[in-house]
Amino acid sequence: MTPTLYVISSCDRCRAAIRWLRAEGRPFLIHDIRQEGLDPERLDAWLQHFGHETLLNRSSTTWRNLDDQEKSAVDHEAMRSLLLRYPTLIKRPILEGSRGLTLGFDPLDYGRYL
Repeated sequence: MTPTLYVISSCDRCRAAIRWLRAEGRPFLIHDIRQEGLDPERLDAWLQHFGHETLLNRSSTTWRNLDDQEKSAVDHEAMRSLLLRYPTLIKRPILEGSRGLTLGFDPLDYGRYL
């Protein structure tokens, strides 16, 4: 299975992960979740694996621009809906492969993961 890197093209950490994978000669696919969308079932798997508190990017501009009512969405369904509507709220990159999932970019983790 060729690993897939889920990114947002304007994300610095995503670009760093792409550069590292290419420099290492690792085969991988890129999926831009803002441009290509996100399958709800995939998000469900991520939420189950990481939990919404870990997956939610509270430092994003999108989060800061949400109104207080949206920010108070604490139950699973409300958070799921928010993440599907605003994929930039998802921490990234997410690397998905035969060994599972990893969130963020750390060359040491990627080296062990791949």
